[in-house]
Amino acid sequence: MTRYYFNLWTSRQLLLDRDGTVLPDETAAKAHARVVACDLMRNRAPNTRSWRLDVRDGGGGPCFSLLFASVDETVPPELRAAFTDGSTKAATLRDAIHDVRLSLLQMKATMARADRLPTSPRWMGPRCRSPVRFRHEPAESITPPRRLVRRGSRAGRSRR
Repeated sequence: MTRYYFNLWTSRQLLLDRDGTVLPDETAAKAHARVVACDLMRNRAPNTRSWRLDVRDGGGGPCFSLLFASVDETVPPELRAAFTDGSTKAATLRDAIHDVRLSLLQMKATMARADRLPTSPRWMGPRCRSPVRFRHEPAESITPPRRLVRRGSRAGRSRR
């Protein structure tokens, strides 16, 4: 018996399955994922077609993904391929946007470390790992970065 985790990607967020479900094999996990998807889609199928269940095994390795549009019974069979294709593209776009946002947050944290500014947990986001700490030279050998003053800023004006 293996523990499977059914992580739900909605249109706005990732909901992690922290408990998991113990099932005999991957076929049973696929059947369970289908039941979960149909239950979540009940009474709101048009809003959930691009949702996806990412199923992982006990070690955290990916097993399979189930797109809700592929099990939507409200879609006529002749249109199912078109709905599945459109929902797949929407989910792929959402994943790409998530990856770009994550990269931007990591870049901001790296730049803050380079400027020796404290990193804010808000910058790191909920799905980022903590930044890697590097050893630096002794403080005496490092010259502080020169700050540029914008023209017309208060720091560059003399007081009268």
